[in-house]
Amino acid sequence: MNSLTDRIEMINSFELIKRERDDNVNMHIQSNFFILMCCGIASSITLIIVLSSVFSEVFNVETRFNWSKIGLVVLLSINFCNAFARALYKRIILKHLKFLETSVSRVFGQQLNDDLWILVSKLHKPLKLNFFVGILMFVILIGCIINFFLDSQFIYYKLFIFPTLLFYILTAFEILKIRKKIRINLREVENIKFN
Repeated sequence: MNSLTDRIEMINSFELIKRERDDNVNMHIQSNFFILMCCGIASSITLIIVLSSVFSEVFNVETRFNWSKIGLVVLLSINFCNAFARALYKRIILKHLKFLETSVSRVFGQQLNDDLWILVSKLHKPLKLNFFVGILMFVILIGCIINFFLDSQFIYYKLFIFPTLLFYILTAFEILKIRKKIRINLREVENIKFN
């Protein structure tokens, strides 16, 4: 096997991709596009609700959404943000896979495959990816659960605004950073001259 075949086999084996060798890549790209759009819309809507409730809580402005009552929306928003990131990474890798399957044989170092393997394997373990973001998710989860069981009367729940906003900021930077790393690795292979 050459490094191109190894790379195709490796990408097909990623848990993120979940694709059999004989499956149509275009079908996966199309279905991933719809998942990406749904996750993007859902995360945008829930993020707007969370931010409007934070705005109303911090500035004492009356809005439809009360911070002490949207714990479930906060948890949904975190989940949708994570799903959006995974769908985005999957789309980038599927497009690369389509390029590899339609391209002429290329020879490149095994190190590029190893780097991609390490990067994608970390995506399945969020705590290994960014420990601080994982801790923030856990803190927010605990706050939402306590507030839920105390029937939205948890007096310290206002303090969870800061970790929630920090989570969104760090997650956005993390998504952009990982996307850039994946793209750099994929472009190095795509820009290699034909063998």
